[in-house]
Amino acid sequence: MAYLVRRLLISLPVLLCVAVFSFLLVHYAPGSPFTSEKNISDETLIALKKEYGLDRSLPMQLALYLRNLSKGYLGRSVYYKDQTVNEIIATALPVSAKLGLFALMVALLIGIPIGILSAYRKNSWLDHASMAVSMIGISLPGFVLASLLILFFSFYLGWLPAVGYAGPRYVILPALTLSAPYIAYLARLTRASLLEVLSQEYITTARAKGVSTARLLFRHALKNGILPVISFLGPASAGILTGSIVVEKIFAVPGLGINFIHSALHRDYFLAIGCALVYGALLISFNLLADLLAAAADPRIAHDRAG
Repeated sequence: MAYLVRRLLISLPVLLCVAVFSFLLVHYAPGSPFTSEKNISDETLIALKKEYGLDRSLPMQLALYLRNLSKGYLGRSVYYKDQTVNEIIATALPVSAKLGLFALMVALLIGIPIGILSAYRKNSWLDHASMAVSMIGISLPGFVLASLLILFFSFYLGWLPAVGYAGPRYVILPALTLSAPYIAYLARLTRASLLEVLSQEYITTARAKGVSTARLLFRHALKNGILPVISFLGPASAGILTGSIVVEKIFAVPGLGINFIHSALHRDYFLAIGCALVYGALLISFNLLADLLAAAADPRIAHDRAG
């Protein structure tokens, strides 16, 4: 409990730093939210800056933003007229979360069993084939894989829609694109972790007593071998969500990632900062959740970190 409270207290200054640095970066970036406006007069530009509070000095703008942030208000979007950042995120985040959760489940359901089978059949053709495919999955860029999946499943076979978001069928190709590298990472990590555990003395002793390899693997080695995989789930979950920025753009999924891209392209200050804060909060939360799961699987971890 003390470890959890300490981590939560640490996360608040981290998020504050994310907010401050994001604020400064977007304000010092070239251009302004109104550079795309055509034939804008000086009077209109002054009025727009005043409306969004951009006519004040930078320290005053930062102080005002942090005051609003303490109340849970993320500001108004410049690109999406008459919408607040809170409203945009409330609409887009569930879409990204659904896509990310589906991709994570696919990665877990495929990657971990492949790693277990590779460890069980070490140095077999199955082991070599799965590790070769895993290496391809790690090396292949997401936008290339997305293009290949669209060409094969949408244009050639006609089974799945290429772009859009209008039902469960539209989630399959983006989720496969997102999950592919993490399937590979999980497979390799699970295999390496299990092989390391299988080389330890208590496993050698059990094998000398006549315990079968399958029993050693599933009854004894898997509990300890799965700990690195659990620790990896924190950054993996956050990576899947942040990786959806490109995937959502390719597949035209109306999630948080595509809004992040639009905010950067159109210098939508408050939306860009809001998206950065959400991604930062998700990264912290998932890492904390992974640490808690690892501590639950091995109480020694909780004791060491509490100390």
